[in-house]
Amino acid sequence: MKHKELSLLRLHNQCLGRQPFTLPEEVVRWMGAMQAQDYLGVLWAVALRTGKEITEADVEKAIGEGKIVRTWPMRGTLHLLAPEDVKWMLELLTPRILKSAAGRHRDLELDKEIFMKSGNVFEKALSGEKHLTRDEMYTALERSGISTEGQRGYHILWYWGQNGLICWGPRQGKQHTFVLLDEWVSGGKDLTGDEALDELTRRYVRSHGPITERDFAYWAGTTLTDARKGLEILGKEVEKVEIDGQNYFFTGDFDYKKVKGTVHLLPPFDEILTGYKDRSAVLKSQSTQSIILRNGIIKSIIVDREAVVGSWKRKLKKDKVEMEFEFFEELSTTKRVKLERMGRKYGRFLGRVAEWNL
Repeated sequence: MKHKELSLLRLHNQCLGRQPFTLPEEVVRWMGAMQAQDYLGVLWAVALRTGKEITEADVEKAIGEGKIVRTWPMRGTLHLLAPEDVKWMLELLTPRILKSAAGRHRDLELDKEIFMKSGNVFEKALSGEKHLTRDEMYTALERSGISTEGQRGYHILWYWGQNGLICWGPRQGKQHTFVLLDEWVSGGKDLTGDEALDELTRRYVRSHGPITERDFAYWAGTTLTDARKGLEILGKEVEKVEIDGQNYFFTGDFDYKKVKGTVHLLPPFDEILTGYKDRSAVLKSQSTQSIILRNGIIKSIIVDREAVVGSWKRKLKKDKVEMEFEFFEELSTTKRVKLERMGRKYGRFLGRVAEWNL
């Protein structure tokens, strides 16, 4: 296997070279977790990976019905998850994340007493399947004598998201809301310890492979020791291939010749980049600085088969979306036609007419 084939297999496993699913929740379940700090971007990321054209409203409907859950399962970052995976992932990954945040909590003068009091405030305010916006959650805290100044409010929300008390609920207009996790998500897989690590490893390798041990540790926010342990637990379930002295792990078989020369318009923070510590397989060194900014923001990207060839951004108007492209290399006429086709698909996803200059 070469780097080019590795990239194509990743596209295939991430359902960008194929679309075996028709429902948004099926995509999220397959992917294990999808980074979702850019909310509107991840809606498109889900839609791209379905086998039929679905709209932004279709994905939001699945979230609004609790078929997809948005919370902080790994790396302290928002992700989309299948509802049955939320609790066991939080239980597995939260302890290390909270330990790493202890210093910041001390700086904000957030101690155990304040966290316990704020948890009681949230439980009382949300009980009975209520939905509250962030500002309403802050107001509830302030009325109870808990300051939300600086970043205290956000870290209190984050803390109780990590501990499984609250999660994000449906939007009210353009405002996101919070709900009690136990009221929003019923049941779920009962996995702990090695059993949970086994499931997390399996889901990541099958949807993101080929991956390295360091890729897995980065994506899950776990230790390299645990990443290696997870791969060892899977044993013969995974295939291993060496490329330039580095071991990569994946599952299943794949015929690279069947991959079509498709051009993809991927949103900010798409898993094709955020799912790996080493992104060199798709991101050439000369384009890194323009795609991944110093503040950690990752731009929307244009992928041609196995490599990033440019970036794009949008501007919403009343009934249309204006798209602007920036290329790192000249695209052939055929590839520009494919790009235009994808641009029109994005317009249909938004329910708007897509316009651009090429």
